[in-house]
Amino acid sequence: MSSLHFSASLPRKENQDASNGSRTATSSTTSVAPDHTQFLAWPYIDGRISSKHATIIAADLVHRIHVELQDGTESAFARLLQSLPLVIENSPALAAALECVLDTQALLSPVPYHQGNIDLKLYGKALRSLRVAFEDPKHRFEKTTLAAMIVMQRIEALGNFHGGSPHLGPSYSAFHVRGIGKMLSCIGPFPPEDDVLFHALANHAFPILLENVANGEKCFLNSPEWTSIFTQRQKASGIERLLYQILVVMVSFPDLLITFRNQDSKLISDPIVEEQAYTTSNRLRIIGRHLDTLLRYPCEGSAMAVSSLRPTCDISTIRNIDLLHVVIMHAIGCIVVNNMLAGMSSSPAEIADFTWRNVCLSKRLWKLQKSAKHVNIYPTALMLSFESAKFQETKDWIVQTMNELQNRTIENGSRLWTEEDLTCRCLMFTGRKEFVLEERVLNPMDSL
Repeated sequence: MSSLHFSASLPRKENQDASNGSRTATSSTTSVAPDHTQFLAWPYIDGRISSKHATIIAADLVHRIHVELQDGTESAFARLLQSLPLVIENSPALAAALECVLDTQALLSPVPYHQGNIDLKLYGKALRSLRVAFEDPKHRFEKTTLAAMIVMQRIEALGNFHGGSPHLGPSYSAFHVRGIGKMLSCIGPFPPEDDVLFHALANHAFPILLENVANGEKCFLNSPEWTSIFTQRQKASGIERLLYQILVVMVSFPDLLITFRNQDSKLISDPIVEEQAYTTSNRLRIIGRHLDTLLRYPCEGSAMAVSSLRPTCDISTIRNIDLLHVVIMHAIGCIVVNNMLAGMSSSPAEIADFTWRNVCLSKRLWKLQKSAKHVNIYPTALMLSFESAKFQETKDWIVQTMNELQNRTIENGSRLWTEEDLTCRCLMFTGRKEFVLEERVLNPMDSL
């Protein structure tokens, strides 16, 4: 039994010939453009997806993940997918989404952009199946429907929509992030060992936080019931636990920034805000000491001492992908908190100290430009480091790197990042009153 196409070395369905307008089999070295003239047959049995068809998709998924693990390039997305073959059979929405992502070939890779071409027919089927799932009260808040939405978000964030609007992917990707957050809040706190729901939460907690910050909304994750899911997770390595500790700290950021903005606008005066910010800063410093210890081990990464060299001249490497995520996430959290503390301080010496800390964190991020270029949160970190850039050369490098990482070019019709855009976005994360929500110049999720 042949399987769906998921890499250049595997054939597409061989039981469909060119006479009915479907795609033909390919060799290991030949890529055939998809035929968009017809829909592939979608096998339903009594309103459910065919068991045989679901088995084919699940088998492809397992094999693709196995290949990825052998290459040593496991992505966070692949970790989520590892649990899905067991639940795919009764979910047409999930099966359709996975069929689309497997056809797109490279979306399981941690490398963003530039790779997968979306089959618009399979993409349309997946969206339609997801809509049907939402219209059915029995399936609306099932974890398989949530998983289908996550897969669609991945497709739209990283895929290449040939023949369509260049803004289609990022725009719908942002909508799906909001949908993922809404679904998780409706599902409610769950057992930490539920792999599908846990990886859905862990992989999207940060994008959800960004969306809340951008829209001035409180975050549903900022409660003991939700944070305990991270702290009670048993199946986690030491580095993963550090990442979860950072997420537990950062879920308070949307609420803290809202309060800080109101205080900065003289709408309220809450002395507790400063105490909360300092507490958050201290917790991040403790995590930072653990990170500094890990970064001294040759098996994890090279030394990360701060230097005065400009970013294009100073490169460091972290080989462990989980540790790389922790370093970037920790820097993001510290920069945001330091900006808040600097905004609340009236002491020039304290303000200078917080500014210096952010410069050190930013230089650490710049040194990781080669290791981190495939990490989806790295553009956000670069954006926050923009205020620490003292040389015009560094500012130009950040703008250029942001555009390259997100495949923003004049040729594909994308809007390019500018210094003004990055400055405005930095204000969004400081809580300062200069930032006005109505004046956002770009989609809040564009930095992902």
